[in-house]
Amino acid sequence: MPDSVPALSTRKKIRRFFKEEDGASAIEYAIIAGLIAVTMIGTAKLVGVEITNVFTTIQTALQEVNSSSSDTGSTD
Repeated sequence: MPDSVPALSTRKKIRRFFKEEDGASAIEYAIIAGLIAVTMIGTAKLVGVEITNVFTTIQTALQEVNSSSSDTGSTD
């Protein structure tokens, strides 16, 4: 009857494996962290484009002001 003892311990191990939820929790946290990272990267790209547009607009306006003030020949 020694053959049934290892089988019983294997069954216990299998049951314990399926009852434990530590691995599942770790996977869930990894998925959540991945989704947060993807969202942050996407948001950073969108904000970066908008900031670039704002600075380009400011640069263009400053260049226009600078060129118009030099065209008038004012001596300050």
